[in-house]
Amino acid sequence: MKKLTMYCLLSLSALNVNAGAISDQLKQKQAACRDFDRYPLIEECHQNLLKESDEQLNKYYRELVGYLSGPNKKNLIDAQRKWVKFRDADCFFSEPREGDGSIASANRNACLADRTIERLSHFEDYNAPSNKGCNGCPW
Repeated sequence: MKKLTMYCLLSLSALNVNAGAISDQLKQKQAACRDFDRYPLIEECHQNLLKESDEQLNKYYRELVGYLSGPNKKNLIDAQRKWVKFRDADCFFSEPREGDGSIASANRNACLADRTIERLSHFEDYNAPSNKGCNGCPW
């Protein structure tokens, strides 16, 4: 329970920290999830991490969609839909067993959180002031 409290404090402190990318902060929380010694706690930590990373990903996605237009906007929407399907399929492949509060659900939640944080990192790059949605620009 002490470690879960630590995770909650990390979550609250992240709201006050403006320095560093959000994906980097989430990676730190992800590392803290590995310190738990029981699968229900590990699973809960990764569930919380997945929820938070998914919320941040959606925020960055909406921002990106908001300033794109035409084919770029359409391509992003299409890519994101395909990415969600890939993420889910990839994590089901890596942990096909079912069950809540078990090693299987802890592993699957860890995978989903990991893939979501990775995608968030890409969106942070796309939304950087110097980039603003440009993927593959020469600058």
